[in-house]
Parts: sequence; structure tokens; C-alpha cells
Amino acid sequence: MKYTLEELKSKPKQELIDISLDILQEKQPLLIINPEDFEIVVFANNQDIIAEWKRKITYVPMKDRIKGIYQYDLSVSILTNDISKTFFSGLTDRNHLDQDSAFIPSEEDTKIIEIVENEYNLKDKKGQVYVVERENEYNIIYIDEFFRSDQIIEKKTYKKGLITHKEKMIYGKPNGFTEID
Repeated sequence: MKYTLEELKSKPKQELIDISLDILQEKQPLLIINPEDFEIVVFANNQDIIAEWKRKITYVPMKDRIKGIYQYDLSVSILTNDISKTFFSGLTDRNHLDQDSAFIPSEEDTKIIEIVENEYNLKDKKGQVYVVERENEYNIIYIDEFFRSDQIIEKKTYKKGLITHKEKMIYGKPNGFTEID
């Protein structure tokens, strides 16, 4: 259903999220989306309303990094029903940019994601977490609006290892947009 900008601006945030989910399901019917796996922020300006769907935990399995670039995060223009995708990969080769496939975790991947999120209480944290599988370890990258931290976790024991990087970060909303509460 199409709405005017004024109609959309009068709706509560949760209804805007629901509309954006309907758009995603209509335009990407094969994509399985669990809203609990995403941090969803809604922004508005005088031309559009955008729902940003950012995965709380982005898992990049070692075996799949050679396949190309995967779609993890989504932005939905609720006014125009357009979807833009954010790609992430461990690759530096951008020859696979035409691949438009969503990362759908395997049963094994899901198990690893659950172990890591439960062990480190990641699901309750604000911000984004990237879990990048390496040969003998996982690199956990935690980013929120003020902070970034990288930590190594041993693959066999899930024991926390070295913190390899920490820095203060400042992220913000898209230019010209205000966040809808």
C-alpha cells in the first residue's frame, strides 16, 4: 500500500517498522527476516522515511568468504518502497559485486552465532557485532556509536583471547534526517 509522506509521519515507529517489513517480504520473498536479529532505526526528513535494518550480529563464516559478497543489512524507503542493501565480505576482490544473495546461516553457522552471543551476552548490546571466522579463531568486532573493540576468541574452546583494537568512534544519522522514536 502506498502512503503519502504526511500519512507516514503521523504513524508510530512500530507501525513504520511493520510497513517496512511488509515491503521487504513482498520484494524479497525468499529472504527470511526475524526482526529480533536486527537493530531497526527509522529516520525521516522532508522527502522520505527510511527504516534501517542492521543485523545485531553479522557472522562471516570462513568457508563462505570465497564465494563473494553477501547482503546483510537493509535500508527501506517506506515512501517509495525501494530497498538498498549493505554488503559485507572478508574479500577485497570486488568482482563479485553483481552477486545479490542474502547471507542465510546454515544450521552450523546458527549454532556458532548462538554460542558466541550467549557466551558474550552480545544480543543485549546496542550496536553491531561482527563475528569473522578464521582458521583457529573468531574475530569479534563490536561497534556502537561511541566505541569499537576487536577481540579474538579461540575456536575450539570459545575462550576470550587478545583484545586487538579499541578506539572511540562517533557515528550519526544520515545527513538531513532525524530519528523517529
